Amino acid sequence: MFTRHSSGLNVVRGRVQALDAVRAVALLLMVIGHVANYSFLWRTSHFPYYVWDGASIFMVVSGIVVAQVNRVRIETSGFPAAAGRLARRAGFLYVVQVILVAFATATAYFRPSPTSAEFLIPGLPSWQEAVLWDIVLSANPIYVNFLSSYVVILLAAIPALWLLSTRRYGLLAILAGVLYVAGLVWPQIFTLPNGPDGYAGFDNATWFVLFVSGLIVGWCWHERNLDSTLLSPKVVWSAVGLALAFLLFVIWDALPPEPGPFVDWFTDKDLMAPGRFVAAWAFFIPLYWLMRRLPSRRIGARIVAWCATLGKYPVDTIVILTLVTIVSHGLLGVESPSRIAQALAVITIVLAWLWARWRERGSSPRSSSVRA
Repeated sequence: MFTRHSSGLNVVRGRVQALDAVRAVALLLMVIGHVANYSFLWRTSHFPYYVWDGASIFMVVSGIVVAQVNRVRIETSGFPAAAGRLARRAGFLYVVQVILVAFATATAYFRPSPTSAEFLIPGLPSWQEAVLWDIVLSANPIYVNFLSSYVVILLAAIPALWLLSTRRYGLLAILAGVLYVAGLVWPQIFTLPNGPDGYAGFDNATWFVLFVSGLIVGWCWHERNLDSTLLSPKVVWSAVGLALAFLLFVIWDALPPEPGPFVDWFTDKDLMAPGRFVAAWAFFIPLYWLMRRLPSRRIGARIVAWCATLGKYPVDTIVILTLVTIVSHGLLGVESPSRIAQALAVITIVLAWLWARWRERGSSPRSSSVRA
């Protein structure tokens, strides 16, 4: 049933198309989870919520792609050039994050409503104070806090890539392990705050280690022929078995009596606890296998190509998603479980794809091959 594939297959303009397609699936889940949270659309796409989420899969794929892209840059232009480009990208995303958070908090402070209240910054009575906290990445309301963590992760990726480029794989693994344990034990140290009286949620230490796991795989992708390894029957069936085990776990967790606090901790998304960490890879591998198999049929090839178009421009989609969320929740007062919110989620996906398609047509072959 499962066959091996060479890593040269399904590569368009230097990009592994199936990886972009998997990232598109992650983005679709994020769109539904932000715009139409707790709606029928959300429940049908997030039924194993305690182990299945778009952000975790997104982080795995992004780590792989960032490593692939920057290995080429490092080998052709040197490490300083690659590091500078990553730093500039992080700086650009920082500016975007500041603007988005300022917009979100403005709706909460100047147009208060039950839905815009989710963008308030705990402990800050005025918008001016919120903006000051925003500038130092310390104003992170729900649904607008992903990019701030991604800025930190991209900057932290620079020394990780240096260790990979100097072949200090063991040292990187040790440091990542220490950082992960530290993040689990002292999450408050590594979590970007949401004002003086609250926290944003994402433990940047543990989430970064998830990103690093993808970074290592992406760095060794062609050198170790990891495409074939990930698609081998042993790896795929092991991942499928783990994914099924997690699904059974979700069912057990929903049945009385409650399993207890350890189970909640083990699958904690904000903490990127061990269960959630393993689940991210357990679900990524079958998704990747599927996206590598679909092109064997004409309609399957079109589906993968459509998804890959969206997955090539992940930050653009996140910005569009965030703007739609702010406008719908903050300005229009649309409640997440409503039918209007579900329609907006579908519209957001269509808009993001059209934007990505427009960018794809306007990009040069060279720029397309080096975009992370």
